[in-house]
Amino acid sequence: MKIKHWLMSTYLLVMLLPVAAISGLYYVVSEYDQRQDIREYFLISDRIAAIEKMLQDTSLYQIQPRSHYDVLQSTLQPSVKIELYRYDGITLYTSNESGMQFGLIRIPPDKIYQDLYELRKSSQTYSIKKPVFVDGRMIGIYQITLAREEWLTEVKDRTVWLASASIAFFLLLYVAVVWMLNRKLNLPLKRLMDRMTAFAEHKPITAWEHRSTDEIGELIKHFENMRRKMELANEEVLAGQKEKEYLVAALAHDVKTPLTSIRAYAEALFEQEGLSVKEQKEYRSILFEKIDYMKEILNDLTIYTALRSSVRETTLTEVDGEELFEMLFAEYEELCSGKGVQLHTDVIVSHELRVNARYMMRLVDNLFHNALGHTKEGQSIWLAAVSPREFMPDWVFDSFRSEIEKLGQHDLLLIVQNQGVAIPDELQERIFEPFFQVDAARTKKGATSIGLGLSIAKMIMDEHDGSIHVWSANPYGTIFVCTLKVEEKGMLRDERI
Repeated sequence: MKIKHWLMSTYLLVMLLPVAAISGLYYVVSEYDQRQDIREYFLISDRIAAIEKMLQDTSLYQIQPRSHYDVLQSTLQPSVKIELYRYDGITLYTSNESGMQFGLIRIPPDKIYQDLYELRKSSQTYSIKKPVFVDGRMIGIYQITLAREEWLTEVKDRTVWLASASIAFFLLLYVAVVWMLNRKLNLPLKRLMDRMTAFAEHKPITAWEHRSTDEIGELIKHFENMRRKMELANEEVLAGQKEKEYLVAALAHDVKTPLTSIRAYAEALFEQEGLSVKEQKEYRSILFEKIDYMKEILNDLTIYTALRSSVRETTLTEVDGEELFEMLFAEYEELCSGKGVQLHTDVIVSHELRVNARYMMRLVDNLFHNALGHTKEGQSIWLAAVSPREFMPDWVFDSFRSEIEKLGQHDLLLIVQNQGVAIPDELQERIFEPFFQVDAARTKKGATSIGLGLSIAKMIMDEHDGSIHVWSANPYGTIFVCTLKVEEKGMLRDERI
């Protein structure tokens, strides 16, 4: 429930509960009073009947000294008041009066005869007035007044009880409202503030599941989402920082060796003492080789940095798939011949592609050189590009053919296969991590790398909404397969940036 609705409901409840409590108490008291009235009526009637027997004495209704009423006075309780009048309204006797009474007091007839035979009830007394007759002639009137002592005592006790109950009810209501407010508002807000403070001070934050869906619950949910995003961002920053530090260290290490070699061979060529023409030619060749290697390192770093940049723009353009891959595969024949490695290529492409040509060149180059670095003299490397639903080349390793054919149902496949020692299963998921290199024992002697080639290949495939897969097993070798979306001719999509 939303806090606004909860507060409105609580406010209404706090308003209605006292009314309901008072109504309930009023009903209970009314029911009790009704029962007590009936009981009290019968008790009063019995007491009046007993007193009336004494007041039927005709001698009481004559003018006489007050002492003649002492016997009557002695039989009356303090809570009973008797008033006797002669037929003409003269007051003969009034109980509960002290001192001497001088003279006779006459009550007007309209007053003395008022409310005859009527049992009157007030908040403190019951009273009844009746005439006395002798031979059909009224000789006097008596009035009996009984104090409601028991009822007054009950009213006093009930007032104390009701006051105590009301105070207890309102205290209980106050405590309940404070508890609900604390549970609904104060406690969640305090825990949220504690978590925000701990987060700001980089202290550990314990797990907390707040299940409410109100505004505070939404606030807590947004804070937790923000906290997780910031923690992930911080982790990415730290990972990026570590990556940069590793990058600098790897660059320094990999550049130091060729620089040292370049300096040594350059000094030897500069002095040219005792060097034959053949040696000078060999030294120049080594110098160019080291320079090319450093150039490749810089190219890898440039492309890796560009792909990692969050502000870069990658433009995909329409190309003919067959022409693209024939051009990419053509430049490796001479390089393989010089290494004593056999190269086999197949281009079975009938679709157009939307790719970044420069990145595709880097992708194929990285995968090819990775294969060449792990292929021994006399072994083979195979390169292929196959359109969706086309037959796989015969040379694809049989152990992996069925899985590769499934990938080729809807996407174009770029396949780079080589013979050689297999990549261990536990390392196959890590080979696309930056700067990761498989055990040097698997690497062909003389191959050099800083471990960015396959990572760049994966990033390039991500940029093309494709994927890259690897299969490797002894005694076959290793296959890298990249998937690319194809464009049907005449149905090209808009250029993506």
